[in-house]
Amino acid sequence: MKRTVTFILLLTLAIAQRVSASDFQKNIGGVTMAFTITDDGDQPQVTLDGPVAKTPSGPARRLVIPDEVNSDGVRYRVTAIAPRAFFGSQWLQAVTLPPSVSAVGYGAFENCSALRCVVLACDSLGLMSEVFRGCSQVDSLVIGPTVRKLPSQAFASLTSLKEISFQAVKAEAMHYAFFGCESRARMEVGSGVTVVPDFLCYNFMGLSELVFDTVGSSLATIGQYAFSNCLFLRSLTLPSSLTLIEASAFAYCRLQSVAFRSALPPYLNEHPFYGVDPQTVVQVPCGTMQRYANSAVAHAFEHIEYPAGCPADPVRTEVVYIHDTVYIHDTVYLPESDFHKRFEAAQDDADDDSLAYVDDGHSRLLEDTDPEQWIFLDGKIVRITHAIELAGTLLRAFDDDGRLVINERIPADQPADNYYVRLPRRKRYFLVVGGATPISVDIINQKVSR
Repeated sequence: MKRTVTFILLLTLAIAQRVSASDFQKNIGGVTMAFTITDDGDQPQVTLDGPVAKTPSGPARRLVIPDEVNSDGVRYRVTAIAPRAFFGSQWLQAVTLPPSVSAVGYGAFENCSALRCVVLACDSLGLMSEVFRGCSQVDSLVIGPTVRKLPSQAFASLTSLKEISFQAVKAEAMHYAFFGCESRARMEVGSGVTVVPDFLCYNFMGLSELVFDTVGSSLATIGQYAFSNCLFLRSLTLPSSLTLIEASAFAYCRLQSVAFRSALPPYLNEHPFYGVDPQTVVQVPCGTMQRYANSAVAHAFEHIEYPAGCPADPVRTEVVYIHDTVYIHDTVYLPESDFHKRFEAAQDDADDDSLAYVDDGHSRLLEDTDPEQWIFLDGKIVRITHAIELAGTLLRAFDDDGRLVINERIPADQPADNYYVRLPRRKRYFLVVGGATPISVDIINQKVSR
């Protein structure tokens, strides 16, 4: 009993000393808060030291910390929350951190046992250590649209999370934010999110449900290792807006089903489903079987199927088993050359305007080209990435005799970031894509067994 009383006295004394050292006090949401001025120059700033009374009278409260406070006619920007500022505040039920706050001190909300909901509107949090230790009731977390950066393991101590709303539209660095979290949680990714940042939920072992807006989603990219090691994630439905899944994004997830909603397969960069069971059931939109069967999706999974109700198409609606989908080159970067210009010049000089090949002189020119500009393949599919940016661009492929075998234009209204071309059965080709900068080209085996 003596030890308990002594601890309370010491804690009260520490709080009193901190408050007495503060520069001014303000009433925020019915609670008197103490502030310390940290910069009184051109951009006045303060740190929120916490409530003056550790147990304010009245019921539990939802606290919205303001961006600015006014004292003696001066507007101060609230940029930090002091260490242990709200330590043991049993009255605190929910808290919102504003965009202005960039640092939250050690244990700022430690042992706030009534705290249930945390809303982050911060722009960039660079410091956030053991902030929620002992907050065993926090089950709801909102990462707002304005949040750009979060420190590593920002939410590792939240052991009871159930609902996470991820709304960050300009997310940058959020590595390992949920590292080691084991509580069974559901994450909803907002429709305004364009990129899920790298390593966001790496080793978030308790993440059991991941929900994307499949109708109005803006999501284009899922970053590398974003959901790697989410061991309880069983199903996944990816939105139609998705064009890129980065390396190991879902590595070692124990997925049982994956549904793609995009008409063209998203680009899979360096095995995003590494370690996922290749027998996982994969569904694709009606009428897209051939595209997916000739894409990297078929390299990651052994069978693809349509959802119930799809009409028959030339590939048939049964499960398609992919036994030999092989990358000849994972990525080939093709430098722009003057080869196609020389070809056009040779065509202009020819008597027959429909001539689709060049003379022996041009064949000799082929020998002068950089061998790395040649793709060696035999009856394959070429996937052009960045196809939206290349909409309207002329795509040409020449065989080793200088014969033009592919001469088509990427549609001006290209709807997705991938464009597919089936090459005739040849030994090697020289591929020219307009006058664009080097682009990524996947050479994919088209052998499909049904």
